[in-house]
Amino acid sequence: MFKGPYAYECALKISGDIDRLHQALLDQGVYFGLPLQHDFKTVQPGVLVCATECHRAQDFEQLSLILQASLTKQVSI
Repeated sequence: MFKGPYAYECALKISGDIDRLHQALLDQGVYFGLPLQHDFKTVQPGVLVCATECHRAQDFEQLSLILQASLTKQVSI
């Protein structure tokens, strides 16, 4: 989404209803970053995500599985 280097965070472009996806993940106990469309009207819909030394490999695996399932369900929305 944005050009240039990044350290611990990056913006991911996501199509579909980001607010609904964000809430679905929150309902499963997963905080999936900051939806950008409310604060940055000129960028494509996306989410700012961050990874630090506090995150473990299994955290990313869990996020990947839940995100994949949520996005698959969202196709029919």
